Amino acid sequence: MKSAAAALLVFIAAVAWTASAGDPLTDRWDLNYPKDNNYSPFWRLLCKTRPVYTGRVDPIIVQGSWAGHVHKVFGSAGFSESRAGQTPLEFYDDITKASCTGCNIAKLDMSVYWHPELYYRNPAGQYEIVKGEGLTVYYLSRRGGKPDWWIPFPKGFRMIAGDQQRRSFNKDDVRDRAITYACYGGEGFSGTTYEDNGFPGYQNKSIGCSAIRLQIFFPTCWNGKDLDVPDHRSHMAYPIGDISQGDCPATHPYRLPGVFFEAFYNTNLYPHGDGKITWPFVLSQGDLTGYGMHGDFVTGWDEEALHRALHDQSCNCGNVDCCNTFKAYQQGAGADCPMDKPMPFYEDVGMTTPITKLPGCNNMTGLGPSAGSCKSPSPALTDASTGTHRAFIASTTKGILTPPWAEPWELVTATRTVMNLDNVFSIVNVKDGGIVAFQNVLSKGYLVHWVDAKVYSMQNSLPEVKKNDWYHWKIVNQANGLTAVMSVKDGSYLTLGPNGVVTCPKVSQVGAAQLWLLTDQTRWNGNNTPVPVPTFSPAPTVSSQPTPVPTGSGTEVKAGHYRFKLASSSSYIKSDKGGVLTVESQGTNFRVQISNDGATLFSDISMKFTTADNAGNDRLIANRGAASGWEMFTFTAVGNNWTITAKANGKLVAKQGDGSVKATATVADANSLWYLESI
Repeated sequence: MKSAAAALLVFIAAVAWTASAGDPLTDRWDLNYPKDNNYSPFWRLLCKTRPVYTGRVDPIIVQGSWAGHVHKVFGSAGFSESRAGQTPLEFYDDITKASCTGCNIAKLDMSVYWHPELYYRNPAGQYEIVKGEGLTVYYLSRRGGKPDWWIPFPKGFRMIAGDQQRRSFNKDDVRDRAITYACYGGEGFSGTTYEDNGFPGYQNKSIGCSAIRLQIFFPTCWNGKDLDVPDHRSHMAYPIGDISQGDCPATHPYRLPGVFFEAFYNTNLYPHGDGKITWPFVLSQGDLTGYGMHGDFVTGWDEEALHRALHDQSCNCGNVDCCNTFKAYQQGAGADCPMDKPMPFYEDVGMTTPITKLPGCNNMTGLGPSAGSCKSPSPALTDASTGTHRAFIASTTKGILTPPWAEPWELVTATRTVMNLDNVFSIVNVKDGGIVAFQNVLSKGYLVHWVDAKVYSMQNSLPEVKKNDWYHWKIVNQANGLTAVMSVKDGSYLTLGPNGVVTCPKVSQVGAAQLWLLTDQTRWNGNNTPVPVPTFSPAPTVSSQPTPVPTGSGTEVKAGHYRFKLASSSSYIKSDKGGVLTVESQGTNFRVQISNDGATLFSDISMKFTTADNAGNDRLIANRGAASGWEMFTFTAVGNNWTITAKANGKLVAKQGDGSVKATATVADANSLWYLESI
């Protein structure tokens, strides 16, 4: 009886596999593929290094609003949150008309590919995104079953492989077997690999992975009716009994090109595998097991081009560079490709600093029944976001400050007018007094004021950033909600220069080129509209003027603008344009900057740093364009007054009999005590 039933199934499937005349799905395509069973179109699409978006957006599951968990998205710059009621064909139009793709076939493939992000749980119970190496998408159109032909993905087609709520493994379910992990035992992505259908170390604390590869096989058999269905899965099926080859079931008789994801992560950077530490990695939906891995695919293929590639025998080589159909459209993997439209959903997802909980509504769940679902709140209703985030918009051109993604690294620009995730910076407090660093949430590079007024984006560790005042900035509020951003290193200002290049020159006064709108895109109201600036909390320390010092209270001078008044008289230190310092009735404003090496005194008249020689015999003079050891001073509180010691010789700055200013005094007296008037 079993053999008769099996024979009937084979007969039914054979009838279904036969492409009949008048079938609009097959009539337009050439189904005469080479009969050689070794011929199977096969190429690898590289989407390396940079996702087009990372965050809680999923236009398949939730249109126009927050998704339940964080995704890592690659491909077309037309990716968006979609909108309620948008059809698959309308979304296809959006992504195929986009300006670029971040993968290495331009124009012909404008598809989007995404999967849940991988997090590391540190010993403090916080979460941070694991550093990854991008996504490789294999197009594996394997033979070995019926039908022995393929048709291109129809316009608007989309599908999901895997189940985000699954927390167990059934070896008899081909859908479960389609999710695997490769654990590398060598240095980085090398050495012997160990493969499993869940996280390799979830149930064995002794398994350590120098790197891990997340793998997803998508089903290849289509029902021929639906571009999408409510569960986003049942319009597709795996071949009978196998994940990638074999006969398609009679219910799904059309074979589409095979899609296989490989997502790479550098797990060697995170402690695990010592036999004691519980497996510390978790998928963004709270999955501790790895069984809930899943992938989303929305086609953006040019149907005709994909059909040509399936027939092009040069495309059976494994790479796009040897496929004649693609040669004219190849580009570098990980190309700079920001989204064409602003994404209205920003939150701190743990890209730069650890967060206290996974974004969305995601409790940790391990081996057992499928995880339940819950309504996912917007960030305005959660406490996952812990950092302060801003994007810089130039007041004159509305250009958005953007770090480089390739050499030259100093080419920080403000020409882009559409906001993307790489325009958002985390503001990190590095010192008291409102001294901050700006770290890009995507590249993780910090803004650096470098020599010759250049501005770089450079990756570094936070401890090193805190020690190096080239990375240090101060936000100074101006009128009309605008701000100036001052370099703590030398008092220069972040400036929009010619051709949209951002520099950091010294200026006599803040002008339009130094004014920026620091906009908050991280907090949203319940109706998905942004919370007005500056209601974000916590916020960086800012002031309408540089921070004044309450003289006489405390023992440290804060960075800011001051006049130095001789405590015993009403006279002040004055600088002329050449930097010559004298004590006069009218004083000069000096900008005091604080670093690990001491304080610098920058004259607002000469626009130079004050210097002292190592003997103290020459006048102090404000004529140095850069600060080194001879330009460093220290302040010591004496009651309501201060002494100023030159680090060059260890002596106190004092008024001389001829009215000049030198570093000659050895004791605090009427000529070497100064009152600091904050400006």
